Amino acid sequence: MQKRKPVHKTLLIILIAFSALAGDVLSAKANYHIAVIYPDVRKPFNTFFENITEGMKLRQESNITIWPVPKTESPEAMSTWLQNTKPDAVILLGTEFKQFNKQLKGPFKLIYGASFFSRNHFEQGKAGISITPEPSILFKRLKKMAPQVTEINVVYHELTNGWLIDSAQVVAKELNLKLNKHPVENIKQAALTYKQIIENSSSPTKALWLLQHDPTLDEKSLLPRILADAWEHETIVFSSNPRHVKRGALFSSLPDNKQLGQDLVQKAIDVLHGKNNNLEPMRSSLMVANKRTAKHLSLSTDNFNENDFSVIYPREK
Repeated sequence: MQKRKPVHKTLLIILIAFSALAGDVLSAKANYHIAVIYPDVRKPFNTFFENITEGMKLRQESNITIWPVPKTESPEAMSTWLQNTKPDAVILLGTEFKQFNKQLKGPFKLIYGASFFSRNHFEQGKAGISITPEPSILFKRLKKMAPQVTEINVVYHELTNGWLIDSAQVVAKELNLKLNKHPVENIKQAALTYKQIIENSSSPTKALWLLQHDPTLDEKSLLPRILADAWEHETIVFSSNPRHVKRGALFSSLPDNKQLGQDLVQKAIDVLHGKNNNLEPMRSSLMVANKRTAKHLSLSTDNFNENDFSVIYPREK
């Protein structure tokens, strides 16, 4: 008679695996308490923050407590409020609160959003989501609209947007694009660099990427010159700043504030789980394009479909 093999070890392994899986599921569904603080500004500027918090409320797995903070409130008052509220994580919205990482101390995790961040913030170990677009979204849109492009030029200030360019370098490689980086220190260097790039970018395989919130891109004097030169040389220019599209850039990404709110809650949950404790760009599927520029660049209707965009310039009268 064949001897039966013992099964208790196999059952034990299965039970351990099941318990670990169940633990992960329970952890993922934990009802975290997340406090959200943003500046109490007047209408219509408060709409930006209110839309973000509306998105946050869509996340059912977290208990959200929101406080629009008046300008007269001190960091001490905020600390007292947080001590009474006892959140697991705190999401600070707006530029004003980036400096409060030292004043606001407690057993909670700090998450930053609805602001721009520099390499300094990145190296400080802050966690959050910038309102500058995720490079992969822009690069994928570029490949769809102009599949002939193989190189992207970008001018940037290292201390401001160096962390974003590092991320973009990885994305470009994954998409078989070559990212030509041009670090500059001031407007004068930037103006010369932009001129040289455009003069050497008449080839349809090259594009220029303009950044958002970069001290080397003056929007009053330098931006009009860049766009005028690009028009003359038929150079593809896309931007991280949606305002540039109205002025002649081919396309950009628009903030999806409610999606940003949901992403910030997920970011807080991730940090509470001990992962993604870093800064990352904003993800948004909302896009804006300039139809006049697309026509000037002779983009085909297959590559430029107006239905792919939430906003089209010039606006219909």
